[in-house]
Amino acid sequence: MQKKLKCLMKLGILLENLRQDDLLIITADHMKTTKHIRVHHTREKKNLIAYSKQFKGAGKLAEQSSLLQIGATIFDNFNLSMPTKI
Repeated sequence: MQKKLKCLMKLGILLENLRQDDLLIITADHMKTTKHIRVHHTREKKNLIAYSKQFKGAGKLAEQSSLLQIGATIFDNFNLSMPTKI
């Protein structure tokens, strides 16, 4: 419980220090299942939290089939062009 409290306190400090045009995205590309000790990639759904001081409210995003949409969201948020080659 102590680790969770420290993490929440640090998150609060991070949120206080975000600039007006910053975008914070928290997600994971893997999860630790309770059945297995090791951490591995799964096909299970992952949470995504997005925050910006510019957001006008809260809501639930449509379910996506891939983590690729996160990159597209970042480019869109900062009015950047998607690269044609990676």
